[in-house]
Amino acid sequence: MPYIRLGRRELYRPGIDIIVKNLRSSKTKTADATYVIYKIVKSVFGNCDHWVDKSEPMKILRCVEEEYYRNVIISHEELAKVRNGDI
Repeated sequence: MPYIRLGRRELYRPGIDIIVKNLRSSKTKTADATYVIYKIVKSVFGNCDHWVDKSEPMKILRCVEEEYYRNVIISHEELAKVRNGDI
């Protein structure tokens, strides 16, 4: 995954914090998160002229999926193995 430099992260942190706060308190987290992600992707890439640029979000979302799996899901599974034993 292409990592963003620490200094650039701070540019986005305030906006992300607001979105995260709203999503955490939402009763429809999945729908709301889908809407937010879609609107960001469409707003940034949807008006591009070339297919290559329009398709860039597919790569981005795939990288996000893989990063989430590596950092969140695998950790959860490893803890479950410790608690319950391996299959």
